[in-house]
Amino acid sequence: MYLASVEGARRVRLIGGSWAVRAQAGSVRPSGSIEGSFNNEALTEALRTECDRLQDCILIPEHGAHSSIANAGGGMLDICLGEGTQCTLPERECIRLPVLKVTLQAIAERLLAVINLANSQWIEVQLSEPAGSQVSLRKAIGDGYP
Repeated sequence: MYLASVEGARRVRLIGGSWAVRAQAGSVRPSGSIEGSFNNEALTEALRTECDRLQDCILIPEHGAHSSIANAGGGMLDICLGEGTQCTLPERECIRLPVLKVTLQAIAERLLAVINLANSQWIEVQLSEPAGSQVSLRKAIGDGYP
């Protein structure tokens, strides 16, 4: 679930969504040959852990249509929305994203930021949603060999 502004209106809604995720990691051997799908078990576990976390949380765009996010004490967040509307959510159930709007791109960037694999040089994450939108991002993560 995520907070999203409603186009043409000055309000924010809590919206549910679903995404399909694929990822791969790889490394280039010293000989120059490419080794794809490197360390699949570690990648699968890291991806599953983060996707479970994202599934159980509300994604909040920090720079979105709301005017501010503040700690309300007691583990709660006050989210002040446009036109003076306010909601309070448990902080442990929220993930703040440094974006204007929650998009596939923002979620892919989050996945790339938190998943790190030993002995891999790159990781690629692909997200798609039932409506057909998709995004694919790749990031270099290390030299691939100890």
